[in-house]
Amino acid sequence: MPPKKMRKDSKVKEKPSSTSDKNQNASEPMSESEEEEEEEGGFRVGGVYIPPAPPAVCSTENTGPRLIISHIVNTNFKSYAGTQILGPFHKSFTSIIGPNGSGKSNVIDSMLFVFGYRATKIRSKKISVLLHKSENHRDIKSATVEVHFIQINDKDGEEYDEIPGSEIVISRTAFHDNSSFYTINGKRSQFKEVALILRKHGIDLVHNRFLILQGEVEQIAMMKPKAQTEHETGMLEYLEDIIGTARYKTPLRKLESKLNQLNDERLERANRAKIVEKEREALRAPMEEAIDFLSLENEHTIAMNLLLQLKLLRATKKIEGLEAEKKILDEAMAEVLAKLKAFRDQQLAMDKDVCSKEKELEALKKQKDTISDALAKNENAITKTKGEIANTTKARKKAIEAKKQEELKFSELENVPEKNEREIEELKGIAEKLKVDREKEEKEVEGVLAGLQAETQELQDKKDVLLTQLMGLRKTKDTAKAAYDVAKTEVSLYQIIEKSEKAKLEKLINTKEGNTKRLEEKKAMKAQIEEKLPDAERRLGEAFTELQTLKQDEVKMTQELHSKRASIEEKRSSVNAFRSRNKVLNFIMQKKADGVVPGVFGRLGDLGGIAPKYDCAVSTACGLLDHIVTDTVDTASKCLELLKQFDVGRGNFIALEKQQWLRNTYEQPFRAPENVPRLFDLIKVQDERIKPAFYFALRDTLVADDLSQARRVAYGATRYRVTTIDGEIIEIAGTMSGGGRDKRTGRMGSSATVTTDVNPAEMSRMEQKVAELQEKLTEMHDRIREREDTVSTLTRDTRKWKIDLNGANAEIKDLLQDEPTLARRIKEQEVAVAAAAPDPAKVYELTTKVDSLKEEFETASAESDQVQKEVDKFTAQIKAITGGRMKDAQKKLDDVTKKLDKVTAEITKLTVEIKTSKRNSKKSLSKIQQLTAEITEAENTLKTCEAQLEKLKEDCVGDNEKLKEFSSKIKIEEGAIKEIKTKITDIMKESNQIKSAKIDEDQKLEELKRKLSEAKSVPPTLRNELSKLKLNQIPFRPPVDDLITYTPEQLAEHDEQSVQITQLTKHDQLKKLTPNLAAVQEFNEKDEVYQLRLNELNEVNEKRYEVRMGFDEVRKARLNEFMEGFTIISSKLKEMYQTITLGGDAEFDLLDSLDPFSEGVSFSVRPPKKSWKNISNLSGGEKTLSSLALVFALHYYKPSPLYVMDEIDAALDFKNVSIVGHYIKERTKNAQFIIISLRSNMFELADLLVGIYKTYNCTKSVTITPGKYACDA
Repeated sequence: MPPKKMRKDSKVKEKPSSTSDKNQNASEPMSESEEEEEEEGGFRVGGVYIPPAPPAVCSTENTGPRLIISHIVNTNFKSYAGTQILGPFHKSFTSIIGPNGSGKSNVIDSMLFVFGYRATKIRSKKISVLLHKSENHRDIKSATVEVHFIQINDKDGEEYDEIPGSEIVISRTAFHDNSSFYTINGKRSQFKEVALILRKHGIDLVHNRFLILQGEVEQIAMMKPKAQTEHETGMLEYLEDIIGTARYKTPLRKLESKLNQLNDERLERANRAKIVEKEREALRAPMEEAIDFLSLENEHTIAMNLLLQLKLLRATKKIEGLEAEKKILDEAMAEVLAKLKAFRDQQLAMDKDVCSKEKELEALKKQKDTISDALAKNENAITKTKGEIANTTKARKKAIEAKKQEELKFSELENVPEKNEREIEELKGIAEKLKVDREKEEKEVEGVLAGLQAETQELQDKKDVLLTQLMGLRKTKDTAKAAYDVAKTEVSLYQIIEKSEKAKLEKLINTKEGNTKRLEEKKAMKAQIEEKLPDAERRLGEAFTELQTLKQDEVKMTQELHSKRASIEEKRSSVNAFRSRNKVLNFIMQKKADGVVPGVFGRLGDLGGIAPKYDCAVSTACGLLDHIVTDTVDTASKCLELLKQFDVGRGNFIALEKQQWLRNTYEQPFRAPENVPRLFDLIKVQDERIKPAFYFALRDTLVADDLSQARRVAYGATRYRVTTIDGEIIEIAGTMSGGGRDKRTGRMGSSATVTTDVNPAEMSRMEQKVAELQEKLTEMHDRIREREDTVSTLTRDTRKWKIDLNGANAEIKDLLQDEPTLARRIKEQEVAVAAAAPDPAKVYELTTKVDSLKEEFETASAESDQVQKEVDKFTAQIKAITGGRMKDAQKKLDDVTKKLDKVTAEITKLTVEIKTSKRNSKKSLSKIQQLTAEITEAENTLKTCEAQLEKLKEDCVGDNEKLKEFSSKIKIEEGAIKEIKTKITDIMKESNQIKSAKIDEDQKLEELKRKLSEAKSVPPTLRNELSKLKLNQIPFRPPVDDLITYTPEQLAEHDEQSVQITQLTKHDQLKKLTPNLAAVQEFNEKDEVYQLRLNELNEVNEKRYEVRMGFDEVRKARLNEFMEGFTIISSKLKEMYQTITLGGDAEFDLLDSLDPFSEGVSFSVRPPKKSWKNISNLSGGEKTLSSLALVFALHYYKPSPLYVMDEIDAALDFKNVSIVGHYIKERTKNAQFIIISLRSNMFELADLLVGIYKTYNCTKSVTITPGKYACDA
């Protein structure tokens, strides 16, 4: 769609003409009467016709029948010689392709020609140039283009139903003399008929946004926000054409012109009325001056009488209130003093109780410690006795078991000779049998070898020689080994008793050394505890004292913290008001606090306050309460930039520098009908700089008590905007709004919740000081917990050390008592070791024999092993040759040999046991006697220990009972003391709070006494002034009564402030008046003339009011329609741009949010992975994408059944052409797209291709359906 700047010519349509029209190379614009021909749905305002609004579809789905171009017939038009049929065109997506210069663009030119474009827009200087000229066609008289339209109903896929009788053929014929004419279905017609019939089917030839010519796509997004002159088109005008609000421009100009005429007429008649009024008023003063003076003086006296009585009543009530308040304070103070005395008495009694209970607790703890020491000593003794019993029991059981084993061993030794002889005979029989088996297996092996003799004879002979030698060596080895094993067994049995006795001796020595070491450890432990215990008790006392001091400091610091927090609470609530009810305001106020935008004041509704009575009225009538107030326009612009930069949202701002001109307006005296208040005057601000912003938002909006009063005030001689207390609004135009059940409230508080003089930084520093004090208090709490932990740890450690010390003393005593017993037992065991020592000569003899036999066995074993290796070598060679054929035989032989060796070894062992059994029997009997004695000794020891243990347990049971009893008493006493101390702390806290409150109450009482004294001095003065007041009797008026003495009920109906204002006004007026009598007759004559002029003025005022209301309604309708369409288009634009750029962002911005028609609309985009940019700073491709996004958004808002585009993809890269192509492919289901393109990834997506080519300077066409060939392929 071309921008409106280029649409100037397109909007001027050609007027139908005949062949007689000469030198016409452009169509004539339609007349105003033609343009204003009334349509169904239009209406009139103030006699001015308003066309109906074009409907917005807001959809991309099929909604019913639609019009499409079926084909185009060109006859001698431009490069088309003769009659050329272009098409048929597809119902959805048709692409026109062809080489450069072939005449592709002439397809669109033919449409432009039929649609009424000037010749210059069809790339020709005049219409006659459109006729075809070529070498073979030189004398062409005329050119005709026929565009064939049909209506269809879409079906699934490529199918559709043509609506019978819906075909429309629109043609235009041009001649050499630059004349042309139109036809519709063969009948000559005017262009307006062509435009009307196409507009009925959704094709708007006036605002022809369905045509995008070559090179125009980029210009759409390049438009300025608003046209600089009336001959240009900006983005605002472009959108107004689409939305339809452009139809309001001409009516608004006409209405404005009428309004200006009426204003001039009103001014002339008002001047005439003012002249007469001035002449009349010049005569009024002499007549009424004297009467007015006396009347005014009486009014002043009456007002003063009422004012003084109101003051007297107020003073009396104030005295009564102050006396009542003083009485309450006196009673409260008496209660406070009584509470403080009760607290002091209660605390003293509790302190005495705590001292008494602490002494009792100390005595109980000492008794408990004594019992604990005795208990620990008994427990250590029990542990030691139990250990001795356990050790003795273990030794006894071991001795009994050893005795049983020894008796069994003795019995076995007695039977050894007979048993072993019998076993030896049995083993010898087995040995003989095994020898026979071995010889048998050897023969088996030899038999196997005999079968292999031929192959292994030589190796077998060598092996046999070695085997013969090996048999002798084995016998020697076996004999040596048997003798060696017998000798080792004899030495071991001979020395076993001595080893046993030495082990016992070593155990006793180790026990003595362990006791000695433990004794030293216990002595060291005792010394260490005796060294640490006094210091720990001293530190325990110091920690306890410090803990008490810290707790007192904690109470003082807590009170100081509470005081500081209370002192900043009021400022904190003000600072908290900066936290807004929406994220935009919150963001802006945070930036103000950060110093980025210091010129921000805050939300308008938070900067003022109003009485709760008017909450609903101001919340409903003031629509700008959520606007943010700034000092300058620059600050507001910076805020908008920040909102866009951080993508927070949209915000509305009021710049005070632009509203200063209103100050003179609202500072002028203002008097409303029936003295109803002006809403602006009811708002209280803390900063006078904010007042212009409130006046800008409210102007002279009045507040009435009810709707009846609101109507009287609003519809008077001067029109006002009036709201009721319940939020019902009557606009100046007379329209009503608001009210109902859902009333708007809460948009402004009773006072300003945000103060412009509170510095957030200073508030932050104050809070930091409180935080530091809180941190110190936290550190104090940590120190208290640390000291409590120290006291607890030291208490636990001292108690443990005392128990350990008692245990160490008891264990040292026991160890010292055990030393003589251990020394005696060691000496006895040394005697036993000496008695068990063997004969050294015999030991030497046996050892020498063992060494000699060992040497013989090792020599025989080495010789046998050497020969065995040789045998194994030959065996391996034989096995290698025989392939394992004698493996089984050899295995059996080896098994028999092993069994024989085992039996031989067992015979040797049994023989040795027979030799040593007699001597071992004697030693075994001796050991049995010794073990019997040890068992008896252990049993005696056990009896003694068990008796001692029983007594210790009885003592411990008694001590435990006593300990539990004292522990319970101590716990009860400690709980009682803790409870009393807690109560004392609570009493102290409550007492301190009461004392703090008492200081405030003392100050309040003193202040109250001062106020009461001042108040009592007021009534006598007021009564004296009242006695001096008198009324004047006025001539020609009814006699006046005496001054009224009002009752309190009557006085309650008056507002003192209003009465005082009245009294002061009267007083000022009296000073200015100078009585003078004059003629009254002349005044009456002039008054008649004045009433005549006033009636004429009122008549003009009524006419002007009607026109002004109509003007405002049309302007409001234009704004509402535009904003509704703008919102939809803006939203769809963002969606379209994100779709075709895969992640970018685009949006429309109103440069003036309050009046979009004043500054226009800006178009900003953010290409993918880039920042926000103005459209003029984009590349050609990015501009094209931006324009296409807008085109598609407008297609959604108001779709056309037909779109013709000429090389819209020229500036796009491959990727973006594909994206746009696929999007068009997807969105052609409710429109027909005819696109000229040279890009393969665009035209390959088309449903039908129209190929354009040129031969002999004549253009021809061919139609191709890509889908058909794709299927065939």
